Amino acid sequence: MTVVKNPNYWRAKEGLPRIDTVIFRIVQDTNQLLAQLLSGDCDIGTQDAAFDAQAEFLKQAEAEGLLKPQFVLGTVFEHLDFNIQPAPGYQIAAGNDVFQDKRVRQAFAYCIDRKAIIDRVMFGRSEAPAVYMPSIHPLYAKDVVTVYEFNPEKGRALLEEAGWKDTDGDGIRDKGGRKFSVTYGTTAGNRLREQVTQIIQQQLKENCQIEVNLYYKPAREFFADWPDGPVFGRKFDLAEFAWVTGVEPPCELYKTDQIPSDENPGGQNNTGYSNPAYDEACNRALGTLDPDEKKKWHAEAQRIFSEDLPVLPLFVRLKIAVASPKVKNFIVDPTANSEMWNIEEFDLEP
Repeated sequence: MTVVKNPNYWRAKEGLPRIDTVIFRIVQDTNQLLAQLLSGDCDIGTQDAAFDAQAEFLKQAEAEGLLKPQFVLGTVFEHLDFNIQPAPGYQIAAGNDVFQDKRVRQAFAYCIDRKAIIDRVMFGRSEAPAVYMPSIHPLYAKDVVTVYEFNPEKGRALLEEAGWKDTDGDGIRDKGGRKFSVTYGTTAGNRLREQVTQIIQQQLKENCQIEVNLYYKPAREFFADWPDGPVFGRKFDLAEFAWVTGVEPPCELYKTDQIPSDENPGGQNNTGYSNPAYDEACNRALGTLDPDEKKKWHAEAQRIFSEDLPVLPLFVRLKIAVASPKVKNFIVDPTANSEMWNIEEFDLEP
């Protein structure tokens, strides 16, 4: 597909577009696309080319000056959800009250080395957000959110405080005759998520003596609506998936009125988390157009969320695109789904 400069473009007097002709090629194989980028047959590889598996090669090519990859924090954040309020009839082996204690949820944040996960699956280019948005978001309240650094000692102390101890010396904590054994599910066929679940399973066992049993289901089953699916049917112990943040921080995902139930089968708050103070802060943030009020109430919602921790944000998904070193003004924007958002600015070194 070939597109050409429009002489009637409203910014033509500024010398835009700078490129006379742009040719779009559909290349389905990532390795073939990389070969074309290296040979000069192609100048830009867009984010939908699945460059994730080629990250190490891209970093090497960047160091050698052969390519200019861009690793940008996107709008999708991966998270580990705690089932705080299981559906009637569903039983967590460790007890349906296990995740109702926020000390236990906070312990998970200390016991899981999210930086190690990011180094392994996100090539060290992402971050572990404190809340439901990355730190680059204009409304991120860095001064009030609770940040949990990897600290197994703190995690173990919180678990002890909550009554979870290894009383029989078998290497797994227990309380009132119940072992701290939980299931952990995510979507099947997703290599990245399988890696993450296996890392977390190992970390929780080694760092804090928690037994985790993994399972994977097809997405259509995993995300089936109430009451059928494990996630939105609130029939899970731990679950991992992703949500999209936006210009407006998605605090509504964790409001009480979003809990899935017979009366609210389309609810998105699969954790069952409920805190009136959080609900009020989120509602006030979403209900005002005043920028100062919006910032104030979004900050309050983030403060409460990061302390209560109904879900543990794991990392922000990356947008990865690649350009030839001769390409100028190619910028991957976190909130734009297409790299062509500023195509009129694209240029080539002579």
